[in-house]
Amino acid sequence: EFGDAARPILTEVLKSADSEKRKLAVAILGQEALTITADLLRSRNCDDAWLGITILSDMELVVTRAYLTELKSMLVCYAN
Repeated sequence: EFGDAARPILTEVLKSADSEKRKLAVAILGQEALTITADLLRSRNCDDAWLGITILSDMELVVTRAYLTELKSMLVCYAN
């Protein structure tokens, strides 16, 4: 574990445009990455919600495409 001090840094890495960096942050955060992603998906802010979808897309080994497609169709957010 990297500890609490690393969490803000890893959360910022999750926002990276580089999918490899996001995947690394997910691997380091483990289960906590799902908690962060769930919070993003609940947001009414479109950027946050789409970031949640993007992070889930990076978890392709555990999140199926069919689930992502369904989730995208259900997404409700407000323009930023």
